This record gives sequence, structure tokens and C-alpha cells, in this order.
Amino acid sequence: MEEPPPKNYLVYCLVSTVAPRQTYVGVTNNFKRRLRQHNGEITGGARRTRAYRPWTPFLHVSGLTKSQALQLEWALKHRRKGGAGPEGRVRTLEFLLGTAQWTKNSTPTAELRDVHVDCAWSEEKYRATCNQPLTACDDQVFIRCFECELR
Repeated sequence: MEEPPPKNYLVYCLVSTVAPRQTYVGVTNNFKRRLRQHNGEITGGARRTRAYRPWTPFLHVSGLTKSQALQLEWALKHRRKGGAGPEGRVRTLEFLLGTAQWTKNSTPTAELRDVHVDCAWSEEKYRATCNQPLTACDDQVFIRCFECELR
């Protein structure tokens, strides 16, 4: 019997601290290292994040296989239903989590298990409250605070 792929990937969204309307969406299996790369502390960050450093995380979706993470990243970047800026990213994520599938070939959202949405955004509407379902999602997707994990 074939073992299922590991669910150690996450999709993250960063917001610039110098230009708060600028966001960046990416995929990784080592978030601390990737954030250091984006902020120029170590080599290997994305070219697009060089201009608006430093970056701070405000949202990530964990518990995904590599394939699922790449599909969600693509959908977050290309299905801009929510508008611009951090608010738009959150609205787009809410839209995607409420759809049957993120992309034409992705895993149906009803079959996803152990997926968590972590939000560290200061606006009251999106503030992380442990184990509270994200708007428009079923009970298997939760918001958890992740700021402490970065320290």
C-alpha cells in the first residue's frame, strides 16, 4: 500500500511594513527560513520581495501536501475575487475555501483534512482567535494565532 504524501507544506501571505498595501503569496515547508530569505537576512528570497522590505507574515494555510499548496498558491494569485491589499487576500482565501475546488484539478475542498488557516492580522474582523472557524468555511478549517511560532 502506497503511503500518502506528507502534509508539511503551507501557503503564506506576507505584507510589507513599509508599503502596507503590498502583499506576497508563496509556498514553503520551512516558513522561518523562507521569511528570513524574503527579508534579506539569508540568500534566496524572491526577487519580488526585495523592493518593500521588511516583510511580516499575516496569513498562512498549513496542513497541505506540496501539490495542494502549489494549487492554492496559484489560485490565490490568479483568482483575485477580493480586491487588492491584505484585505483582498483574505477575501480571496475565504472565497476559495468556500468553493468546491481551488483549481480544475485540485483536491475537492470537502476532502481536505487537517488544514488550518492562521491569521495574525490586527484588524478585529480577521484577528486570530484560537479554534474559531474562518468565515465561509466548514468546521475543519480554523484560525489560530501563529505569531508566537516565529519567535
